[in-house]
Amino acid sequence: MYQKLLVSNLPDGADETELQELFESFGRVDFVKITRRYAIVQFEDSRAAEIAFAYGVTLRAHRLNIKEAQW
Repeated sequence: MYQKLLVSNLPDGADETELQELFESFGRVDFVKITRRYAIVQFEDSRAAEIAFAYGVTLRAHRLNIKEAQW
């Protein structure tokens, strides 16, 4: 089971607080880190990460691309 997600297709100006609030609708988020146009979102619980992955997420009309982080 995974707890970290790699998120891409972020809208311009997206920030870590905005992403944390968005992903917390799926479960407790330990941290969010944005680097360029990608973000890493780590959940406390792997089930929350799986739900976010399966459900899909949209931020400001941008469908975010979500993959399992491999590290």
